[in-house]
Amino acid sequence: MDLSGLLADCEANYARLCRLLPNIKNEWHWQFGVAKGEMRVKALDQAPYTTTIELSQPSQAAGLPSQSMQVRVCHDARVAEVIAYQGQRRIRPKYDYPNAEMRHRDEQRQLNQFLGEWLSYCLENGRNLNYSKDCVNFKQSEQV
Repeated sequence: MDLSGLLADCEANYARLCRLLPNIKNEWHWQFGVAKGEMRVKALDQAPYTTTIELSQPSQAAGLPSQSMQVRVCHDARVAEVIAYQGQRRIRPKYDYPNAEMRHRDEQRQLNQFLGEWLSYCLENGRNLNYSKDCVNFKQSEQV
C-alpha cells in the first residue's frame, strides 16, 4: 500500500474542495452546473474539525447509474477522504486479490483519485448554481 500517495491524494482533494466550497464550514448545500447536468453537494455532518459531505450527480442518460460518494473532510489535518461510494461503506486501503467483492487491490486509492478528477472537472467546467443572479464560473473567477 502506498500510504504517502494516498495521503497526497487526500491533501490535494482538500485543497480542491476548499476552492470549490470556500464556506464548507458554514453552509449545508451546494449545486454546480457541469456539462449537461449538475453536481450536488450536501453536508451530512458538521463538527468543529470535520465535515462529512455527500457528492452526487444524477444520471445524464438512460441506463447509466447516477454517481454518489461520501467524503470526510478533516479541517485540522487538511485532508478529504472518500468513505463511501455508491452506498458501499468501509472501503479498506488494501484488498487481497481475487476477493469475494471483486474490489481492486487499491480500491481506496482509486476512489480518492476519482474524487480528485471529479473535483478538478468541476473547477475547470463548473458553475456555482447557489447564486442564481451571477452563476460563478470557477475558471473565470480565478483569472480575475
